[in-house]
Amino acid sequence: MARLRESYLYHRSLGYRAADALDLAHNDLLRGKVRYGRARQAVAYNPEFAAYGESRLRWIENVTDGLRFAGYADELARLDHSGWYLDDYCGETVRGAVWQLPGRHGEPLYVAGYADPWNDNAACISFDDFADDKATAAQWADAIAERMAEAERDYQRAASAGFEFGELAEDIARRRREILDLLRERKAVAGPACKTLPAICGALRERIAANVKAIRQARKRRAELADSFAGAPGFADAA
Repeated sequence: MARLRESYLYHRSLGYRAADALDLAHNDLLRGKVRYGRARQAVAYNPEFAAYGESRLRWIENVTDGLRFAGYADELARLDHSGWYLDDYCGETVRGAVWQLPGRHGEPLYVAGYADPWNDNAACISFDDFADDKATAAQWADAIAERMAEAERDYQRAASAGFEFGELAEDIARRRREILDLLRERKAVAGPACKTLPAICGALRERIAANVKAIRQARKRRAELADSFAGAPGFADAA
């Protein structure tokens, strides 16, 4: 679900309509293509960025090229979990991880971060602090992963709200067009014809009324979404 939404946001950022962006996102999913929304791309590929509180992280595309993987945080420290959920559906998770640097005076040093849940052999790592033992680094890594997961869940909620916000706008526009079409049909059978075709005239009135009601509900829902998520990362990307 997270990959589909990221791909959808990417295509929306290129100017595609919501329905077209969703079709392209499904195609990416089938092909195993990983996308990032424009805002997320800037974060993911920036050489160094501030994120999740006090941590400064660096995204490493091929982490095994220069670092030795020491283990996941839940393997190196006593934790009551094996990863943090990235969405409210308890689907994908992110795990804190530890990597070993070349030793200092013959002693190994460890850095903390998390394995990129969407790209193999990639990771986000903090080089601000170094630990002499794996357990300490594992605790740091788990804290970074927890903050990342919390931020990602917030982002996904806002993105889902933005997705719904955009879909409602398209639904409103579609219903407005339908109302205009129905009004033209109603005008064609207005007057004396309504006396001979009461069922048709009644059906047209009911359909118009149903669309008007649905538009009011959609506008109300859009206002609620905007009040709750406007300005939140992810909302504008998907809206």
